[in-house]
Amino acid sequence: MSETAEIPMALVEDRGASWNRLAMGLVLVCVGAAAWWLYAKAVADQGLLLEIRFPAAHGLKVEDPVKLNDVRVGTVRKLEITEDLAGVIATVSLMGPSSSRARIARQGSRFWIVRADFSLTQIRGSETLIGANYIEVDPGDGPACRVFEGLAEPPAIERRGAGDLPVTLVSAAAPSAQVGAPVLYRDLPIGQVLSIDLASSGNEVLTEILVYTRFAGLVRQRSRFYEVEAFDLDVGLRGVRVTAGSLAAVLRGGVGLATPGPSEQGATASAGQRFVLYGQAEEAWLNWQPSVNLAQVPTLSTPHPLECEMSWGRGRGWKKVFRKDGMRVGRVLQVDSGLLGPSDLFVPKEGWSDAFVLEVAGQFLAADSEHLWEGNGLTLLAHREPLGIPWAARAIRVTGEIEDIMIYRTAEVSSFVSADGLTGQGRRWRLSDSELDAGWHGAAVLAAADEMLVGVLLVEDDEVSVALLPDDFPRGQQ
Repeated sequence: MSETAEIPMALVEDRGASWNRLAMGLVLVCVGAAAWWLYAKAVADQGLLLEIRFPAAHGLKVEDPVKLNDVRVGTVRKLEITEDLAGVIATVSLMGPSSSRARIARQGSRFWIVRADFSLTQIRGSETLIGANYIEVDPGDGPACRVFEGLAEPPAIERRGAGDLPVTLVSAAAPSAQVGAPVLYRDLPIGQVLSIDLASSGNEVLTEILVYTRFAGLVRQRSRFYEVEAFDLDVGLRGVRVTAGSLAAVLRGGVGLATPGPSEQGATASAGQRFVLYGQAEEAWLNWQPSVNLAQVPTLSTPHPLECEMSWGRGRGWKKVFRKDGMRVGRVLQVDSGLLGPSDLFVPKEGWSDAFVLEVAGQFLAADSEHLWEGNGLTLLAHREPLGIPWAARAIRVTGEIEDIMIYRTAEVSSFVSADGLTGQGRRWRLSDSELDAGWHGAAVLAAADEMLVGVLLVEDDEVSVALLPDDFPRGQQ
């Protein structure tokens, strides 16, 4: 009997089930995309979160605004007592474009609570009488930061003008003037006292003042600063004579300025320069005639170094998706011939060239930009388009002998270094016992005597030095 042949079985495919599985997959993809969009939107709506510690809330509430130049840039999201019960932490969210938020969330940014403050010498925060208190911010220029220490009181001057002149006055004891007191010239206010503090040595008192741009030309190398007394009591045979200064000086004290005539006054003072603060004015000082035409006094030459960030990582080009693996930060100065700065901000290490991003003053530059000049740890990058206020070629010179210098991190932040604090030979000067950190890398260095650009500050590991410009530096148009 023959074996029965195996009969093949037909397989029937359910095409409807395949389409169902495909449709289900598409639905899951759409749901996932929608969830991701909602998450991204929620994060964007939440903004960039910062924590700011204040000594007290001063009536601040959740949903109160954060403002910059009277424009709302954020919102208070949460208020809580610190763990040590000594203050409050305000969690705020910054809104707006990511570039604007990033410029606020930097070390050096100052935050303070604006509230109504009435005194006999000033009125501040009157708008909070009928509205909410708010947090005011003055953006800094350091590295990115999310945690800040808020100011206990509003600063004496919220923002400095580009040509304002900061000066340090030295005295043996604290002056009668208070922070916020006026700086007076012929009884007219020309500036303000910013701070009064003991020097690090403990041997003297340093009073920081600011002279407004219009009057900066009055401060010369041989100018004299003196304390303005609230009352001047003169007792004589004809009776008692009482002389009072301005109301602000009577209530808060003040600092007076006297400048000699043209043949004796010397050159214009440099930002950060130190002067002795005398207890009172000599009678001869009050008769000096400096003959300075304020209408013709130009704004002081002040460099404006720009923020520079070099990033490297993996990506598909500097204008496309880019994953940041590391960065270098510093400052560069726009001169007539291009951008001058430390070479390590312009020249990537080997292997970085395919994933190298250069950002200056918030603008991306091509990584392959031409290098016009290199030397002494510095590079001049070809870039003529204006990113900031350019430094004129005629204000650049070569120096060999060590001299007093002014170092500018920004137009408003500077540091004076005397020749005694510099050592070295050739094209590098080293700063001894310097407290300048990496945030000063690339700062502009000017000669204190004539305010000419002579070099760039380099902060490398534990060494801080000045890289001097050589004779062959391409200055551009003279």
